[in-house]
Amino acid sequence: MKLDSKQLEGFVLLRDGLSMAADGINKIVETTEPKETQKPTEAKFNGLKWIMTQGKKAPYEQTAVHGEDAHILYEYLKAHNNFCELFGYKIWIDRNPNLIDRRKK
Repeated sequence: MKLDSKQLEGFVLLRDGLSMAADGINKIVETTEPKETQKPTEAKFNGLKWIMTQGKKAPYEQTAVHGEDAHILYEYLKAHNNFCELFGYKIWIDRNPNLIDRRKK
C-alpha cells in the first residue's frame, strides 16, 4: 500500500495521539487505589434482624439487605465470592440477592 505524504502524516498523528491516550489511561490506572471493602463489626452483624429458616439439610438464619449495616455485609460478601466465615458463622448471599444467610460453624 502506497501512501502519499498527507496520509502518512495523518497516520503518524493518529499513532501519536493514541500513544498519548494510552499513557494517560495507564497513569490513571497506576495512581488509582482499589476501593477498600469495609469489614462488618460483630455488634452490627449481630444487630441485624435474623429470621430462622428451615433448609433442606438444616436450619439457618436470613436477613434482608436493607439498611447500611446489611449493605456493608453484602458488599463484603461480594468482595469475597459471596461467602465468608465471620464471628463463628458461615455467611453467604442467598440465591435471592436481596437476602443474606448465615449458619453457625
